[in-house]
Order: sequence, then C-alpha cells, then structure tokens
Amino acid sequence: MESKPYGGPEVLIECPRCKKKYPRPLCQVVNSAEMPEATDAILQGTFFDFHCPHCGREEDSFLPMAYFDPVNKYLFYLEGEEEDKLCSLLMDRQIKKLGDIGSLSEYRIREVHLPADLAEKIRLGYLGLDDRIIELCKLPIVHGFHQKFPDKKLYRVALVDKVFYQEFLICPYHSESLYHAEFSREMYDDLERRFSAFLPPDRGEKICIDQAWAVSLFQPNGIQQ
Repeated sequence: MESKPYGGPEVLIECPRCKKKYPRPLCQVVNSAEMPEATDAILQGTFFDFHCPHCGREEDSFLPMAYFDPVNKYLFYLEGEEEDKLCSLLMDRQIKKLGDIGSLSEYRIREVHLPADLAEKIRLGYLGLDDRIIELCKLPIVHGFHQKFPDKKLYRVALVDKVFYQEFLICPYHSESLYHAEFSREMYDDLERRFSAFLPPDRGEKICIDQAWAVSLFQPNGIQQ
C-alpha cells in the first residue's frame, strides 16, 4: 500500500473482497496548521483512498477521526452513524496533546458522518459561510427535487466552490446523473437575518448540523416565531 505523509500508527484492516488483512495508517487527528497536505487531500476526496495490496481492490472508507483548525477555531469529528465511544475518547486525548488550544467555547464543533460532509464543513469555513444557514438554504432545493422526481431518493446536497461562484450539487441515490442549483447570496443573507436569533450557538457545543437538523427546526418543537 502506498504510504501517505500524514499517516499515523498502523492498524490491520480486512479486505472485504479477499478477506486478507493489510496495514493502514490510523490518523486520529488532522491538525490543519501542521498538515496542510492532509487538508488538501480531504478537500480533493483522496484522503480516505486506499487499496488492498493483496487483490488490488480500491477502497474509499474511513476510520473515525477529528479535524482540528487552531487558526479558524474549528473542530470537526468524523464519526460513523453508530458512534465509536473508544475512538472518540482517543481523539479527545490526541487533541489535548496538541498543547494550549484555548477554550473550546471559541470553537465551531461539529459532528459529521461522511468524508464528503467533512470536506464541505472545511470548505464553508474557508468561504466564511455559516453551515447552519447553508442547511436552511438547502431545504427548498430538497423540496423541489422531491416534487420533480418523486420516485428518486436523494443522497445529499452539497455546496461546491467554483472559480468565481458557488453552487449546490444535488446527488440522488444510485444514479450517475447529478443536478445543479444556484447558490443565492441574497437568500443566504435573508435567512441569516431572519433565523440567526433562533439557531443554536455556533461555537462551543458539539452538534450535528445537517438536513435532518434543518428539518427539525420547523417541527412543532422547533423554531417559534
């Protein structure tokens, strides 16, 4: 297996195809200030690419990890749908070893479940956008997709950064077709003005900000205006 410069201690992984085990770097914490090449790989979608040296099977999977940005004050936890408590404990210990990181009350702390979601959180930070407002922007896009394609299941909607603009990429399940939707800064600013006062704190609390979260805001116990 090709080694990566940001790899940490190795763990043995069993290949789903040939059932043989091979070593894989375990990177529990990415410190963006010290590992810019790892940040680039996450954004490009190659950080979690591995291949089995026995049968050559290409694999795109991940082990739980934390992404730490001491400059912009971000702390993102990439965890499976079923959180691994031991891995979370190990990540917290690794973060504490980084030295004086200041008060976590100053950090945007997020839980994500997919590598693509981690990349989007990092990208939004670089663009200076609030992920809470971005998830609200996605709601009418999701609604419009289901109205237009009632038989299709939606996988995810992600904000992507082009050279001179941003747009939303709409990804259905089990489909090679991708759809695009305009990102409107006017809509973003309007939603920020209308809803910021009703949203949970942006800093200091670990929270999962995704479409399920955005939908919950408009449930009976959500936002009260």
